[in-house]
Amino acid sequence: MNRVEQILRWITLGGVFLMPFIVLIVAESLFFPYITGKNFAFRIIVEIMTGAWLALALVSPAYRPRPSWMLAAFTAFIIILGIADIFGVNPAKSIWSNFERMEGWVTLAHLFALFVVSTSVLTTERLWKHFWLVSVVVSVIVGVYGLLQAMGIGVFSGGGRIDATLGNTTYMAAYMLVHLFVAALLFSSAWVKKTGRRERMVMSAFFIAAVLIQGTALLLTGTRGTILAAVGGVLLTALLLLLLGRNSRMVWRASAVVIGTIVLLTSGFFFVKDQPWVNDTPILKRLATISLEDKTVRARFMNWGMAWEGVKERPLLGWGQAGYNYVFNKNYNPDMFDQEAWFDRVHNSVFDWAIAGGILGLLSYFALYVVALLYIWRSGAFTIPERSILTGLGAAYVFHNLFVFDNITSYILFIMLLGYITARVASHTRARPLFASIALPHKALPVLALGAIFAVWGVAYALNADALASNRALLYAMSAQEISVDERIARFEEALAYNPPFGMQEIREQLLQTGSRTLADQRISDEDKVRYLTFVHGEMDKQIAADPDNARLHLLTGALLVEARQYDASLPYLLRAQELSPTKQSIFFELGIVAWNRDKEEEALAYFCDAYELAPQFAVPKMYCAAAAVRAGEYEQADTLIEELMADGSVPPQVLIDAYAAQKRFDKIIELWQYRVQARPLDVQANVSLAAAHYLNGDHARAIEILEEMARQVPALEERLNVIIDEIKSGTANIGAQ
Repeated sequence: MNRVEQILRWITLGGVFLMPFIVLIVAESLFFPYITGKNFAFRIIVEIMTGAWLALALVSPAYRPRPSWMLAAFTAFIIILGIADIFGVNPAKSIWSNFERMEGWVTLAHLFALFVVSTSVLTTERLWKHFWLVSVVVSVIVGVYGLLQAMGIGVFSGGGRIDATLGNTTYMAAYMLVHLFVAALLFSSAWVKKTGRRERMVMSAFFIAAVLIQGTALLLTGTRGTILAAVGGVLLTALLLLLLGRNSRMVWRASAVVIGTIVLLTSGFFFVKDQPWVNDTPILKRLATISLEDKTVRARFMNWGMAWEGVKERPLLGWGQAGYNYVFNKNYNPDMFDQEAWFDRVHNSVFDWAIAGGILGLLSYFALYVVALLYIWRSGAFTIPERSILTGLGAAYVFHNLFVFDNITSYILFIMLLGYITARVASHTRARPLFASIALPHKALPVLALGAIFAVWGVAYALNADALASNRALLYAMSAQEISVDERIARFEEALAYNPPFGMQEIREQLLQTGSRTLADQRISDEDKVRYLTFVHGEMDKQIAADPDNARLHLLTGALLVEARQYDASLPYLLRAQELSPTKQSIFFELGIVAWNRDKEEEALAYFCDAYELAPQFAVPKMYCAAAAVRAGEYEQADTLIEELMADGSVPPQVLIDAYAAQKRFDKIIELWQYRVQARPLDVQANVSLAAAHYLNGDHARAIEILEEMARQVPALEERLNVIIDEIKSGTANIGAQ
């Protein structure tokens, strides 16, 4: 092996062994620091190591992948998703994704490259063992970070669910789930393989400690679906070992103990889940409240229903990656009103891939699991403990993915597991490399290496440079506080000027948010506000032109114009948003506000009450429908709704007070505050507001009576209340019933 080959080989191996460390990256200088830093690092590392590997593979068949069903399945998956993305609803976003997710076909292509390279250079079980050992060590570091975070030690924030360097509890849970089984896999190999007793004991102790740390960290994420997945995966592993490991008394006994422990703990927890100490422990309380009626669970089911409608509409190749946004808007379930406003993922990998690639994409995704399972059980390359652990991991991972979606850290682990299984089978069957009889002369390697340098630089620059620079410029524009309108415009113009292949929508949406804050800032002149609004409006129009069927863009732009009191200008955007998402209540609200401000009370009543009737169980639509009824003079309709709203003595919504005040119906405002006072007699603000309503209704004596009674009940406020009483008596009081 000459020096050039050696350098290229170490670059390739180094890239693969850097994969476990990507989880530690948190790029504070970037927008979405937990996502973008990891993804940019992943892409650049893969590009570098792929370039080095390609130069090696061209001159030496030994560095080429072995033919396998997994390689064929993965290739089919990449091709099908590529076609689906090209013919999807938004090809550019499907291919490039955005800053928040950084997925798309570009990431799939990098993952495919990782698979090919890792299976080509990690050709021995020893190399794979070292790789997984490094990954487990890093997982322990992340787990300890999470434990310190939970305890609030040192610089770590305490309390709540932990996320460590992943920035998301679900991502953390998935990461720990995989490593829990990988550590168990390495533990089993430490006992199966012929190693010295001392080494075996040391490694076994480390893996047991790793499992304890990973399991605790997983529990502290509070991610219920993943915790259930881990329990189920461990139970399946133990059952398989119990059935298949009868030749080893130790394995059989250990499996029985694990099964008994799981049954005992789960059944015991069921009986104590209502105890006060469980409810006083946030993580345990969260586990105790697992229910099909849980708000998060209901949201998952509703998303699945909307996704199914999308699959039926485009069954063959789906909508392309990042296409669920359009399905969500088009088939929006009004019962989602109390959930997040926008979902861009189904939170179910089955439906996510069905939306992204249709039935063909979903089947090609399933093929990866099927091939892996067949390899594990039919190839003869794995021991019984390895088969059992890998099967348990696969089952746990599938169950986990029924409620969430992958991110770059879990993608890397998934691909490396597929690569590990494939490489073990190739080694066991002594498969020959692809195109073993074809190779360039070895003396061409220096030239190929030089070419790889230029190719990698070109690809890495084209895929990452503008996006990275734009991302930094965006964070710079967002983070500045006390700057002039001209300077803020200049900073956003800098971010936009890079014209990155992805992220333009996020830049413009952040610009829009600053537009909203600018309109509310009393220190900024009207002239500057108009100029800034014009800039924002123009950029949002450009984004809408690039993505005309995105209801979110139309709604956000229309809402900003409503905030700026440009009601006529907002109307076309809001009406188009309603066309694209005909059952989303927030769009009806904006249209209703526009109608109010155009003195079209009946039209406003129709919008607000249509929103209410879509899902009558929610208080906010009911409140706006009632307010619209008041403004339209439909008092009987309003009274019915208000009686339902105020039955629990809630604080009267300002929108109702404003509606009655606009009609000079202070008697009705009195009724609203009486609901509150009857429920909470010592609520000072409620009593003052009730007194103010009587004052505005002309009953000064009753207003004074209420305030005097409150002064007796709350002596600490007597002096302040007496001032208001004196003002009422002199006719100079300036109080509102709010």
